[in-house]
Amino acid sequence: MEVKIKAPRDPQLRSEITRRVIEFNDNPKEFIKNFISEQEKLRQKILNARKILREVQIPSSVYEFVSKIVNELEIFSQRADITFIRCARAHAALNDRRTILEEDLNAAMDLVFEHRIQSLHYEMTPQEIKAKIAEVYGKIKEAYEDPKVLRPNKETEGPLKHDDTPQKEFERQSVDPNKVDIPETKEQKLPPPKCPDNKKRNPKPAGGWKVKNIPIDDSFKFFKAKNETMPFIYQMEKKMTSILDNIRKDRKISDYGGRGIGRRIKISSSQKGRYVSYRTPIREQPKSIALDATIRNYLKNTVYNKTEIDFPIHFNKYDLMDKIYEYRAPLVLFFVLDSSASMHHVIKQMTDVILSLHREGYRKRDKIALLIFRGKKAVVLQKPTVNFNMAVKKLKEIEGKSYTPMATALRKVSELIKVEKLKNRNVIPVVFICSDCGANISDKHPNLIAQVESDYTLITQELKELTKKLSKQKIHLVVLEPKKSYATQALGVHTYSAEKIKKNFKKYGNAQVYKFNKYNPNSLILELKKIL
Repeated sequence: MEVKIKAPRDPQLRSEITRRVIEFNDNPKEFIKNFISEQEKLRQKILNARKILREVQIPSSVYEFVSKIVNELEIFSQRADITFIRCARAHAALNDRRTILEEDLNAAMDLVFEHRIQSLHYEMTPQEIKAKIAEVYGKIKEAYEDPKVLRPNKETEGPLKHDDTPQKEFERQSVDPNKVDIPETKEQKLPPPKCPDNKKRNPKPAGGWKVKNIPIDDSFKFFKAKNETMPFIYQMEKKMTSILDNIRKDRKISDYGGRGIGRRIKISSSQKGRYVSYRTPIREQPKSIALDATIRNYLKNTVYNKTEIDFPIHFNKYDLMDKIYEYRAPLVLFFVLDSSASMHHVIKQMTDVILSLHREGYRKRDKIALLIFRGKKAVVLQKPTVNFNMAVKKLKEIEGKSYTPMATALRKVSELIKVEKLKNRNVIPVVFICSDCGANISDKHPNLIAQVESDYTLITQELKELTKKLSKQKIHLVVLEPKKSYATQALGVHTYSAEKIKKNFKKYGNAQVYKFNKYNPNSLILELKKIL
């Protein structure tokens, strides 16, 4: 949950706060006495809420209600559902109630969802986020049942139930065949079908299976199946091999035991992370002393040397032990976007993919950088950072025009990665090249504009050398190719050299190549999210 604390705007409230601060500074003891009774009441209220918290009943309809809201808001973290239920339950207990009501859901709404939506949608203002929550909540809360109002009785019979326990007056009554007036006749039974070949066959249903074992009391379905709209990411079952397998091979993986810290690879470090083990200091210069291991080592040396333990204890340099930390491998995502003329009609496809992957990277606090290349130069729109606000605004205004200087963009990415590795040598750089690979400008020869076959061969060879350099730097490449129509797929692109460039990325850079599917874009986004 997140609670926002800011200065109030109400003049009367501000003046009251100022008055109380002055009174407290003048005489703290007398000021505290004025609020002892209120504090005691609040204390007893909290203690009572802790006692009855587990007694608060959560109807099954509330679980489905919360899940529906989370799905509509496109929050794919299960923690949002759990935190919302816990918050509403605590609010009910604080008000000395043992049932969750609508006011409890209202109290949990602002505390749980607002900051989660803001982390996924940078471009939305706080007012837009609150409006989105209110809109979704308004649609769904009409289906929420109040157990005190909608409880069925003999006068107002209906299908709604106030809880999960069966009620006697609404139980399904079994049919007694002895009390039925109409006797069973032969005409009511259909004769078995005759087979023309007179062969015996196992009885199988021709039009379906017989309905039997109908439950007496079906649990109340809060949402009808036909109206359910689950996000695409939950419906997808497509599998793929993650390129993280290749990334894991290139890093020093920690072999220390203990609690796991996530899906990503774990790196041992001497400076940051979670303390998992210890070792003898390198060059007898400990960076962070492991006190528990140092004491054990001191006692072991004392026994070995047959000396007495003196208090206070004095450690020498041979007793000191250094801490070993463990932390998740950080990724740095470099998006290299082709904004040349050949990408004019499909540049929105690439921006959609970048924005979606940026949200996935934000969840794991990965750094993100954005470069675009066109004309005869490559421009860094956003250096590696966690805050991607400014780049998102610029990304939506990009238009496709001019030439394709891909080699210049790769050289600039390599320079950015070198700077980032100086800050943290354990970072894992992943470069997403969003382009149709129709390069036609050389980096070594800026005045060369490819027009004949020899020009394209020169540019292809230049990109091949850059790809080899990136591979030696342990940089992981992912090529995102746009999906073009048959009429525009060769527009502004030398198809032979483009295919050769993609093959070189695969062969020399061990790159994964994905093609954007404009009819089903979420399938590509789902596959790429597995990389992160």
